[in-house]
Amino acid sequence: NTRHIEVYEINVATDGRQTWTQRFANQTSVGDGTFERMEHPELLALGGELWLAFVAHDEDDGATVVTTASLDGGSTWLDEAALDTTGLVLGHAGVAWLDDGRLAWTRLIDEQVHLCMAAPGDDPSCGALDGVAVGDLDTDVDTVLVSVRDAAGVWAVHEQ
Repeated sequence: NTRHIEVYEINVATDGRQTWTQRFANQTSVGDGTFERMEHPELLALGGELWLAFVAHDEDDGATVVTTASLDGGSTWLDEAALDTTGLVLGHAGVAWLDDGRLAWTRLIDEQVHLCMAAPGDDPSCGALDGVAVGDLDTDVDTVLVSVRDAAGVWAVHEQ
């Protein structure tokens, strides 16, 4: 089963009838990579722009963070771009946008959880957290919340 991502605009008329217009459907390849599935989409409205990020999975190369944007409110979309191609992305935790337009996700490097962030077009910045596993990743305005389990098996929420 191939999972993909679609974005629809929903308009509701005064009589209550709805119309759905597809505004985006992702590709199964980005650059040189072809992916089996796409999941954990996150959409950010920033002014008149829409930013979409998701995790793309490949059986051989692991998980990749992919982004795209619409600069005209969803009518047209830029080509999808791979933001993190290390293969170390913890895909089950997904991605999350901060209100300032930065994207957050997690990696596992040498059995250590790292929190990564980047604004569109910037290189990722990653820092180690005190943990060996991630349960969840979320944001609250300008704070990233990461549920992390340490080597002793204790879960804690890290705020960045």
